[in-house]
Amino acid sequence: MLLWDRIARAGEAFALAPAGLDAMDTLDLEAGVPRPGRDYDGATAAAAAGPLAGELRLASLIDPEHQGFNAAAAARDARPGRKLVGLVLDSATPAPFAPLRAGGAVVGRTLGSRYSGALRRAIALAQLDEGHSGAGLTLILPPSRDLLLPTVAAARVVDLPFLPAPDPLAP
Repeated sequence: MLLWDRIARAGEAFALAPAGLDAMDTLDLEAGVPRPGRDYDGATAAAAAGPLAGELRLASLIDPEHQGFNAAAAARDARPGRKLVGLVLDSATPAPFAPLRAGGAVVGRTLGSRYSGALRRAIALAQLDEGHSGAGLTLILPPSRDLLLPTVAAARVVDLPFLPAPDPLAP
């Protein structure tokens, strides 16, 4: 406790504050990284309905020669009709697992969603039909009492990651 108290006191002048798993979730989301348990069911969930590895930009991580991997054939053969994209919401309220509409039809759904302090608005990963996944398209989030969205909100499709990579440290 003594060390923690000293670090906290020394950092007060620099607005140093403790950060935990919520901060890591926000950083992962800003980097465009889908996470099991937040954005999709992991490989241990036998009844997982999806999304497929190709839909999450993870197919390159699968070793097709690995004999014990239970979804290797599906990951290798699947040609997903959905694409993982980033959404910048026209709201400060996150909208996880919400339907996305274009022209009245549902064209996808959000996955993980959080408020990004760096972007000063809510962001989300989303699975969209490939025909509606182009950067710059605006989609509609319908109002929802569950998500605390009292009115219709716009969501703009952006390329991932949301933020540019930081400059490398000098050697």
